Amino acid sequence: MKTQTYLFKQSINRMLQHIEALPEGQSVMANDIELTKLLGISRTTVRSCIEHLCEIDLVNETA
Repeated sequence: MKTQTYLFKQSINRMLQHIEALPEGQSVMANDIELTKLLGISRTTVRSCIEHLCEIDLVNETA
């Protein structure tokens, strides 16, 4: 695993909290543009976080 910055780790944790807070039965989280606003991070960071979560099989990305 590559060395990750504090921002990346914090963003991963906030994204996981967002996923955990999804209403019962909802399996789709916000899109990357909405996540940038919600989490206050760049789209590049959002994409990196989603890619990481996909790599460790915590989420599945759909187009």
